[in-house]
Amino acid sequence: VIIRHAEAIQDGELAVAPLRSAKATDSFVLSGRPDFFEPTFTFHGFRYVEVSGWPGELGPESIEAVVVGSAIRRTGSFECSDPRVNRLVHNSLWGQKGNFLSVPTDCPQRDERLGWTGDIAVYAPTAAFQFDVADFLHGWLLDLAEEQRNHGGWVPWVVPSLDNVPDEGWGRLTAIWGDAAVWVPAAL
Repeated sequence: VIIRHAEAIQDGELAVAPLRSAKATDSFVLSGRPDFFEPTFTFHGFRYVEVSGWPGELGPESIEAVVVGSAIRRTGSFECSDPRVNRLVHNSLWGQKGNFLSVPTDCPQRDERLGWTGDIAVYAPTAAFQFDVADFLHGWLLDLAEEQRNHGGWVPWVVPSLDNVPDEGWGRLTAIWGDAAVWVPAAL
């Protein structure tokens, strides 16, 4: 059985181009008895799945999506008379759940799932309103402080920093990305 994941459909097919080099594909061999499969050492951000190789009729009861994320407790809520705003808030909640897995990432579906400092800098007030993220972001801020020490005092674009993310091009002082060291603690 092969399961492919994507966030969008384009021309009736999974839109895999936005995934870049991520395969977002799981394969497994059935045993002939009731089987349970959940991938390890990976996760997939998706809205749609394509299942091939399934024996017989595939129905909604045949598969189950499992939400994977760090333990954060819902604390804030918002609802208004405009269903579009309520949908935006709902999407933000699910976006946060999908992006708070060990580090605050910017997307759970592509080939990189990194803790971009600019993303959490601007999202931290919303994150702190919607969920109790004090422990989660405190741990990440300790990583940020360590990365600052490793980078001569400036905040890298990504925490934890990786060798394959450029430190050049924008310079050492970068608005928004560098502001994460101040804005995230202020949000908490």
